[in-house]
Amino acid sequence: MLVSSVLAEGIAVMPESKPRRRFRYSLRSLLIVVVLLGLCCAALANPSRYWAVAVYLSTLAVFPAAAWLGRVRETTRPFALGFAITGFLYFSVCHLLVVYGEPEMDLPTSRLLCSLQNWMGQLGSMSQSFYFMVVGHCLWTLILATIGGLTTSWLAKRESQQLATKPEDQP
Repeated sequence: MLVSSVLAEGIAVMPESKPRRRFRYSLRSLLIVVVLLGLCCAALANPSRYWAVAVYLSTLAVFPAAAWLGRVRETTRPFALGFAITGFLYFSVCHLLVVYGEPEMDLPTSRLLCSLQNWMGQLGSMSQSFYFMVVGHCLWTLILATIGGLTTSWLAKRESQQLATKPEDQP
């Protein structure tokens, strides 16, 4: 319950409450996201060996960078480590299925990519279909890694709130 206190001048002052942190973003980060989404759409619309290699290598490079960022910066540690672990695990699964198995039918994301490829009318050669799948799986990896990072951030925030509200005398 909020109780106002009155100063000597008769001005009512509300006690300071803890501000709620909302999801905030800058114009710079929004522009970066828009450019990256445009590049992703271009890579899916025109699958080629060059797009596949560029997306594959950049996806592979993001996870060590995220792990390093989580090690260096305390504030982004939960998100960065969740992003790196989730992304690397899914990337490994996709890579193993491409190397040792039939990638089109083994993962739910493969079925979604096949449906997307049919919807887009990208029924070209077999190599073009393979490049589409490589690019698509890399993009799914980044999406799932982001979900993993957000989940670990939420869990870390929830745990810190529980520790802050826990009475001192209880273990």
